[in-house]
Amino acid sequence: MESEPSKIFGREFIIGFFVPAVFFVVGSAWLLNFLGVDVPWLEINWKKPLEGSAFLGLLALGVAIFLQALNREIFRLAEGYWWSPFRKCVIWYQRNRYRRLSAKLQKLKSENDDAALERTWTKIVTRYPSEESLLLPTAFGNAVRAYEDYPRVIYGFESINGWPRLQALISKEFGEALKRTRAQVDLWLNLGCVTFLFIIEILSFAGQFCGFDILWWLVPLVVLMMLASVRSRSSAIQYGEQVKAAFDVYLPALAKNLGYALSDETEKNKQFWEAFSQVMVYRHPKALERMTKSGLERVSAGPAQNGEQVEKT
Repeated sequence: MESEPSKIFGREFIIGFFVPAVFFVVGSAWLLNFLGVDVPWLEINWKKPLEGSAFLGLLALGVAIFLQALNREIFRLAEGYWWSPFRKCVIWYQRNRYRRLSAKLQKLKSENDDAALERTWTKIVTRYPSEESLLLPTAFGNAVRAYEDYPRVIYGFESINGWPRLQALISKEFGEALKRTRAQVDLWLNLGCVTFLFIIEILSFAGQFCGFDILWWLVPLVVLMMLASVRSRSSAIQYGEQVKAAFDVYLPALAKNLGYALSDETEKNKQFWEAFSQVMVYRHPKALERMTKSGLERVSAGPAQNGEQVEKT
C-alpha cells in the first residue's frame, strides 16, 4: 500500500479528486459573493487570485480528501446500487435498451452487413453484461458490469474477489497505466457528484436569499452533469479494457503461483478457475480438491514480481 504523501497526493489524486473539489469550492465562493453574502474567509480578489486564497486551497484539499474517502460509495451509487424497490422501478429503461440491442444483434447475424454487426456486437459487450439478470439501472453501472463479467464468461474466474489476487502480480508499469485511466473515471464521477451538490446549493440559496436571478446557472450545470454522466461511462469502458487485458495477461501467472500450469484445453482451465472462485467466494475447502481434479499439471509455485511469471509461463 502506498502511504507516502507524494503518492497519496500525486497526479491521480489531483485529477480525480482535487480538480472537482476546486470547482465546487470556488463555485460556492462565487455564488455567495454573487448573492452579497459577507463571508470574509471566502472572498477572492480576482485581480490577484493567488493572494489570500490559501484558505480556499486548504478547503478544496479537505473536500478532495473527503471525496477520496467516499470513493467506493460514490462509485457504487453511480453504478445503481440503490434501495431495492426504487432500483426495480427504474431498471426497466436499461432492460428495454438491452433487449432492443440484443434483438438487433440477432437480426444482423442473419444479414450480410458485417460492419453493422461488428458495431452492434462491440456496443453490447462493452456496455452490458452477458445476462439480463445482471443488469443495473444506470448506463455507468452496466459498463462496469460488462468488464466485471468478462473473466467469468471467458475463463470462469470470479473477477471481483479475484482482482486483489491478480493485482499482486501486475507489473509496476501496467499498474501505473491502470491508475491513470481510473483517475479519468474518478474525475467525471466526482465532477458529476459536486455539480449535483452545487445545483442543490443554488436551489437552497435562491429560496433563502430570494436570489431567483441565479436560477439561470442551473442550465449550464445540468448540461455539465449530463456531460459528466456520458464521460464517466466512456471512461469506465476504457478502464474496463485495461482491466480485461490484466486478466488475459496475468491469469497464467496467478495459476502458476497457485502451483498449476494452465492447459491447452479450455474446459480444464475453466473448471480450475471455477473451483478457485468457489474457494475465494465461499471459503469452500472441498473446492481445493476440485482444483486438483481439474486435470491441470502441478508445478512449483513461486512469487511473481512485476510480471516476471507471465514471461515464464
